[in-house]
Amino acid sequence: MGGDDSGGSSVDSASGLTIDDVLIISCDRYSPWDGTNAAGPDHIWSDLPLVTGVPLLVYCERRPALQPAAYRFGEVDLVVAELSITDRVTVFREAGRDLLRALRQDRRLALGLNAQHVARFLWRAIRGRKLSPYLCRYQVARLVISRELNIRKPSIALFHGEFGPWGLAVTEACRIAGVTPIGVQHGPMSRSSPVYQSVDRLGSRVAEGLLCVSDSEMEKWRELPLPVRTLGSRRMRWSVSSGVDRESDSTSALGISTDERVLVFPPSAGTGSFKAAISAHSTMMICVKPHPLHTEGWDMPNVQLVEGDIHQLAAQFRVIVTGSPGVQLTLALLGIPYIRVRSSDTDDWPDLPGAVIFDSLDAALDGIAEATSPASLLAHHVDSSMIPPDVGPEKLLEVIRSITS
Repeated sequence: MGGDDSGGSSVDSASGLTIDDVLIISCDRYSPWDGTNAAGPDHIWSDLPLVTGVPLLVYCERRPALQPAAYRFGEVDLVVAELSITDRVTVFREAGRDLLRALRQDRRLALGLNAQHVARFLWRAIRGRKLSPYLCRYQVARLVISRELNIRKPSIALFHGEFGPWGLAVTEACRIAGVTPIGVQHGPMSRSSPVYQSVDRLGSRVAEGLLCVSDSEMEKWRELPLPVRTLGSRRMRWSVSSGVDRESDSTSALGISTDERVLVFPPSAGTGSFKAAISAHSTMMICVKPHPLHTEGWDMPNVQLVEGDIHQLAAQFRVIVTGSPGVQLTLALLGIPYIRVRSSDTDDWPDLPGAVIFDSLDAALDGIAEATSPASLLAHHVDSSMIPPDVGPEKLLEVIRSITS
């Protein structure tokens, strides 16, 4: 496991590549929403496995929250991290090597290990609130996934979290098993994103290619030191498959009347600032659809939490405020204007002519309160090149072949 190259690609010629040669790798902490909602798709991959026919391998740090039959979007297999004493020794030995690589080359190669991570793990362990059953969580993932890949022997592995600790762990697991690793964007990435900076310093531990969600993302990242192609995304296509009914009335199954109340979709990275702004506007009743990874801490007297897909909620609210890139792209696909708040995820998005943009949710809520009609602040904020195209099996194979040939 410790060598720089640790195996090689199993794809010398992609001319005969088929769907059966491809494997999608995910993990249960990203599984259907919070690991309990079997009715919803994996929010990373949505129904891509079902549509393309590519099997999904779900890595589980603990006992799985769901069994394979509960996943409704294609063929799913689970692999659980169960370590022997020898495995644990191997993990700690490899963690030491990762730390040395991080000191010599790039800190990302530590796969998440740093003083803050160790302190946080120990503190939460003492309080009985473990982040993971393993201190060296990504080293464990690398070991377990590499063994599984050696058994399954796919030619291509697709994974999310391209250049973060999860993506680097999967990339190296693929190298060890002789599988070609290809990163797939979960959504648009800002130029300021730290995980996308100085990718060349990762050396041989970077993936063989990157599949982007849109043409604009491909153009943005074409200078990365690896092949970059546009794949698209199934996430928002799946979520809008039933369309929007703007004529829905207050007897909707959601129980929300179509009026001027504000619906806020917080971005993942900006959840804290959005909470603070909503708390500061205590006289304004606000409906919130939290990011699925940040559902706690919304117990404020002026907040009503709502459930439902974006297309359902868009039928119930006239005024939608968001800084989330995924929500914005879905609304763009639906052709629905909204109020945009800048966020760290979208700080490099172009400003379209005539579109009002707020630098914070605080400013947006002030603007709504002061406007004669909040709907006057609504606008379209997404250029067509930013909307992800659809993905099918032939498109998927086409872009993989263009990277591996």
